[in-house]
Amino acid sequence: MGERIELIIKFSHDNQFSVLLGQEIAGPTPFASPIKTDDLENMQWYLETFASKYATDIDDERARKIEQQIPAWGSALFNAISNHPYANSLIQAFTSQNHGQRVLTIHS
Repeated sequence: MGERIELIIKFSHDNQFSVLLGQEIAGPTPFASPIKTDDLENMQWYLETFASKYATDIDDERARKIEQQIPAWGSALFNAISNHPYANSLIQAFTSQNHGQRVLTIHS
């Protein structure tokens, strides 16, 4: 098996992010979340309430609507990070790696 490569994306509490790949670091860079407050509340409900109480009388219709939005939220977050040219170059280097194990770590 080839070498292990890890891409680390770190979000700080002061609305910044950094991307690390090996010894290379992009950032810290300002970060403005593209996710609206209502969507954040829906994510929190889905992860903290629906996921832990799914066997009880819970709103399955709301959960399905949230599930349909997850890919769009992921794309929006990815686009917000990859708009930074150097961060994007590290992400591209990571995704183009064909040998070994790729690991993505996100700190928030």
